[in-house]
Amino acid sequence: MEYDPSTTTFEDLLRLFWKFADPFTCQKRQYMSVIFYHTEEQKQKAEESLAKIRTDSPQDIVTKILPAGKFYKAEDYHQKYLLKQHSWLVKSLDLDEDEVGIVKSHVAARLSAYVSGFGTHQGFLKEAKVLGLDKDQIDYIVEEMGW
Repeated sequence: MEYDPSTTTFEDLLRLFWKFADPFTCQKRQYMSVIFYHTEEQKQKAEESLAKIRTDSPQDIVTKILPAGKFYKAEDYHQKYLLKQHSWLVKSLDLDEDEVGIVKSHVAARLSAYVSGFGTHQGFLKEAKVLGLDKDQIDYIVEEMGW
């Protein structure tokens, strides 16, 4: 994922992070809860958001705020992991399990979110046609999600 400040704000990313991340569980380095920043302004905003979450939370927050360094892409078996559990769907989309196919596919990214439990039935149905899904693919996701 690449951050494009012309389409969303850093504050919006922070809100999404706090909504969906697990800031309470101490994990191994590859799964740790962390916010990376590129500028001092981003660092300040991240620290402010962390302070607010700490104020509102009865639990200890383990999220770290660190300067962004060199980025290393996760191994292929981590890419769209939950989507790959739906082999029929992946095959029906004709996505190769490589960087050109499943990793960089916008459709795969959106479907990965839905099968991971993010999004709503209504939102999915609205987006399904835009994503170019056929009736079988739509029905499969609706059934798998229990909608």
